[in-house]
Amino acid sequence: MKYFLSFLLLMGVLYVNSQNENNETKNSPKDTAWTFEGISSFNFTQGSVKHWAQGGEDFFSALLLNDYTISYDKKKSSWENTFNYKLGGTQQGTGMYNRRKTEDIFELNSKYGYEIKKGQLFFSNVVNFKTQFLRGYEYPKEDSIAKVSEFLNPGYLVLATGFEYKYKKMLSVLISPLSGKATVVTDTLYSVPYGLEPGETFRAEMGAYLKVNFKKEIMKNVRLQSSLELFNNYLDNPYTLKNNTDLDWQTTINFKVNEYIKAVLFAHFMWNADVIQRVQIKETLGIGISYSFDSTKKK
Repeated sequence: MKYFLSFLLLMGVLYVNSQNENNETKNSPKDTAWTFEGISSFNFTQGSVKHWAQGGEDFFSALLLNDYTISYDKKKSSWENTFNYKLGGTQQGTGMYNRRKTEDIFELNSKYGYEIKKGQLFFSNVVNFKTQFLRGYEYPKEDSIAKVSEFLNPGYLVLATGFEYKYKKMLSVLISPLSGKATVVTDTLYSVPYGLEPGETFRAEMGAYLKVNFKKEIMKNVRLQSSLELFNNYLDNPYTLKNNTDLDWQTTINFKVNEYIKAVLFAHFMWNADVIQRVQIKETLGIGISYSFDSTKKK
């Protein structure tokens, strides 16, 4: 509970700072080469019961979503940096076994492109890094827990060079025939569960990489943002796509109620045969406080 209250305080500080920055920029020349865009939202659900004949327990759940983009476009150069962080948790009743993490994604992307065809085709280089901040647990029994993840356990790093097609600011498709992917752990406890050999802390792969980004207001006050990544390993049976291709597909739909209240639907699909031979699926839906900004829009 105290973590979520801390996040609320942090969001308030960020909002005040952003307002101050906006006031400052009104009195200074605008650098049109740099653009900033982002959204933060805090969604929560709470309930309590007392002397309730039908039974039940107090509960609280919360989800923090942050998605920011800083871009630089000038002449033939394009440099885009994105930060994506999601953190959620729930508590039902009392006790440590009833306090559980429901979401934890930390992702950084940096992409530099050089224009080949005006506004459409770029030669691009990409760095993508993913991990999680907090420890994750499984609960095999009602009164027991098993640690299954923590910061840099695992961590994923992708380096890719290829060609990117852009359609306005709505769609981008990057195809890289030559890319590298690294899986790292700092504790050998996680080696085997995440596709490494026993005792290993690092695994390197080389292959093809595809990344598709799409974002658009699909109807009034409804904005869709989706990101699909595929990686095929050349070094380990490259033609057996099912067992050799990693998939990561994230989709967020924001429903705007007013300037500060939004509902958010987030769906996440993953496939990595080195970890589990099943499609991993996660979905969350919440309504709460949200603040967004876009420096490209006129005041």
